[in-house]
Amino acid sequence: MTKTKRHGRRKKVTPDRLSTLLDDVLMHVLSFLSTKEAVQTSVLARRWKNNWTSVPVLNFNLNDFLTDSSDLDDDEKREECEDKLEHFVYKVLENRGPSYLDKFQYHSCIGVNNSIVSAEWLDQVALLMPRVISVFIERGNGLHIPDLVFSCASLQELEILLNTSGLRTIIRPKSINLPSLKVLKLQDVYLEDDFGKKLFLGCPSLESLYLGTSDLVFSDISSKVLKTLALEECCQFYHIKICCPSLISLNIECCYQTGGILLKSTASLAIANISLESDDDGDVDDLNILEGLSNVSTLKLDLRSDELKEELMKYIPYSKIFNNLKTMELGRLNLKDSNLVAFFLRCSPHLQMLTLNLAEPSEGDQDEPSRTESGEVFQREYLETVKIIKRNDDEIIKWKNQDILLIQVIKYLRAHIKKIGKIITT
Repeated sequence: MTKTKRHGRRKKVTPDRLSTLLDDVLMHVLSFLSTKEAVQTSVLARRWKNNWTSVPVLNFNLNDFLTDSSDLDDDEKREECEDKLEHFVYKVLENRGPSYLDKFQYHSCIGVNNSIVSAEWLDQVALLMPRVISVFIERGNGLHIPDLVFSCASLQELEILLNTSGLRTIIRPKSINLPSLKVLKLQDVYLEDDFGKKLFLGCPSLESLYLGTSDLVFSDISSKVLKTLALEECCQFYHIKICCPSLISLNIECCYQTGGILLKSTASLAIANISLESDDDGDVDDLNILEGLSNVSTLKLDLRSDELKEELMKYIPYSKIFNNLKTMELGRLNLKDSNLVAFFLRCSPHLQMLTLNLAEPSEGDQDEPSRTESGEVFQREYLETVKIIKRNDDEIIKWKNQDILLIQVIKYLRAHIKKIGKIITT
């Protein structure tokens, strides 16, 4: 009988897989961590001791310094965490190597009792020549942004989003020189008259501009390369001329409107959302936007006062045909706005879907208007879909005469359109 010698399996000792990675690959892996987590990896092994100083992404977040979410509601604990975060930011930047920085991200909040805070660390960030700077700060009374940020030649994306409870943060750089910048997002800021001139002169590559909940005191947006423009929940204090021949998408939602808007040289515009609300004492004397919208394929138009609608109607006789328009939404409509509805039915030969958001009915809405003010009878051959919304700001309002208004609107549409594919009411 032959003995079979059995050998026990020896355990293979395999090296740490992460430690075998190339430096570039390892840096890429570490870039998915927060900066605090990346620094903590320095204790793993000798090779890891200084890896964090060369990670291409710096990501600072106040949440990394909170014991739990309740610390945000405790002023003393929150301020202690804010101080720890600020100290950590400075220490990391001081020990940062001369390696390439791709992205800098900062998310924090500032106590509501604090005065305007100086973000001096942004000077050091700008010297590292990053591709992206993203800053989001909640609460507080504003932020002082150093000028060096606005002269960083490597910067392609700049995002400063504030949600402060006090005064707007004033953006007032002596000059702007951002030759590589393609995307700019600013929120809760105050922009003076010369900001627009400095911006488009110093940002020849800017393709996307977002301004949110901000005070706009400038009057000119002119760029040959801008493709996307959004002014959301802003206060517009002067007449604004928008002259952007490459513009594709436009979103204007102004909660305070004076002076009007002029759209000029916007032949590339395909998607537009315009929602305007004038001040009670405001004088909107120029709303020349129809010609600039004539090539859009998707249009949402919400004018929240009779004065704004009347100002728009002045330009109807000079408007072009909307040959590309397929989807249209009109907001805050009563039957007295029938001329506006008739205009788009008549001048949009390829319109497929029309959405009407009804306003609160007025006393005169029980009389069906079958003609325009000029006495002209209008008839459209066919419309694929009509959607009628009886909601205001996504909340159902129980109006006394809402059903009467709905019936009158449907009667009006059937009197002016020979055939409607389907009517949807919500």
